[in-house]
Formats: sequence, structure tokens, C-alpha cells
Amino acid sequence: MNVLSQLQKVEKSWLIPLYTTCQNAFSQTHLPSHNEDHHYRVWIIAKELIKQLEKQAITFSQADLTKIIIATFLHDTGMSVTIDRTHGKESRKICKKFIEEYQPEDINNPQELLDVIENHDDKKYQNKFAKIKNPKHLFKILSVCDDLDAFGLTGIYRYIEIYLLRGIPVKDIAPMVLKNLTGRMNYFTESFGHIETFYKKHIKRFDLTRAFFTGLNNRIIHKNGTNGLSGPPDVINLINHHVIVKKMPPVEASKFIIRNTTDEYVKNYFRGLVSELSSREVDYIITSP
Repeated sequence: MNVLSQLQKVEKSWLIPLYTTCQNAFSQTHLPSHNEDHHYRVWIIAKELIKQLEKQAITFSQADLTKIIIATFLHDTGMSVTIDRTHGKESRKICKKFIEEYQPEDINNPQELLDVIENHDDKKYQNKFAKIKNPKHLFKILSVCDDLDAFGLTGIYRYIEIYLLRGIPVKDIAPMVLKNLTGRMNYFTESFGHIETFYKKHIKRFDLTRAFFTGLNNRIIHKNGTNGLSGPPDVINLINHHVIVKKMPPVEASKFIIRNTTDEYVKNYFRGLVSELSSREVDYIITSP
């Protein structure tokens, strides 16, 4: 069975129950940056990477793919409970409950899957899994694909939302993001920099994110504050007002902002964000059973 057929089989079995579990976890939590849409995007990126690895004769069993789809859809569900960096422990509990309920036949020993989910957000890459060189190891696939969703205009939005919710002052966001972003980029380069087409595609997305936060940092340094500034600071203020305070979905908020601003920088950012968030691949209609 080729990799496309394997992926289709895995999705047919698991996409709806996993998406529904993820959706239910966030049903009482407004966290668009990490809800079911984020998890779905990570799975799309994982499929893209799996296909690239197969071209290099790195094959995946049905059990491998089952673990990957479960990990990608449940790794951040713990953020519906806590938004701090220990959310992996809560995600582990949700995944354990899912496995007990659905009992996937491909997973004889779920311990490593649970351990990977608990440790996936170690962005210093110091845990025992991060040192493993095997390109098809679950931690490497999950961690890198999760990292890649932090790139691009969507990544900019995700960083802004979660850092603001964690109480980080706007003036401190840029240096923190740039450090975090560099760590993600370095791990991606070390892990899959040899896959040229895949790597170049996501480098462009990384460059967009880095440019935004470098611009933000420069504005704050030279203007000595964030009030009244257009460009990146204005984007942050608008995301805070519309998405965090007013709890609007990001696409709805973006369309409202586009209609009501004359600032071309702001307008272009939110147009791009709408385009990214609206262009995800849909192989199956995702509805609750």
C-alpha cells in the first residue's frame, strides 16, 4: 500500500473522532491560536512531511501513522485547561482517555506516545526524545510540524495571542519570540534541512514571522513605547481588542479590521492572515458523528 492510500485509511478511521475530541476540549475555551484548527493544520503539515520522507525511502507503517495523527490532534488539547508551558501534562491525560475509549489496535504500547505529547513543547530540545536522530521518530515529526505552524502570518497571530494571554508586556514580546523562533528554526534545519523543496517552502514562512517581530522590536526601541504606533504594534493592539477581548474568531476579526482601517500595513497583514487561515486542505468533511 502506498503512502497516500495509508494516509487516507488512517484519516478515514481517525480524523472525525480526533477532530471532535479536540473540538470538544476547546468548546468552553476561547483560544483560537491553539484550538482544533491549529491541530488540523499540524496534521496537514505532518502529511506533507511524511510524503517527502517517503520519497527518500523512509517508510511509515500503519501504526506509525496512527500515532502521528493522534499526537498531532491531541498534543495541545491541554491548553484548554492551562495555557502555561506545562500544558503537555494535561494533553497527556486527554490522550490517555482517548486511547482508553477508542482502543486503537495499532498501538500496543501507548507509553511513548503519551511521553512525546507531554514533552512536545520543550523548545530548548533537551528532553530524551529531541536527541534522537531518526527522522521518522514521533517526537521529531510532531515537534517540527508543530513548530512550522508557528511560521508565516498565522504564526505571527499565534505568538501574539498566546503571549498576551500569558501576561507578557508588548515591549517584551519581540525579543522573546525571536529567541523562541530561532530555536524552532534551528531544530527544523537540523532535522529536515536536507529536504530541499519542503525546507525552502517553510523558510519563506519563517522569514515572514522573523521580519514582523524584528520590525516590532525596532519600532519599540526607537520610539520607546508602543502607544500610537502603526505597523506591527497596531496589529498587536487590534488582535488584542478583537480576538482576545471581544472573543471574535480570527477570520471574522480580520475581515472586520480590513473593512475599518485605512492603514495599508495593517490591511495587508490581515488580508494575508485570512488567506492563510482559509486555505487549509480538506480531504474529508469534518462533522460530528
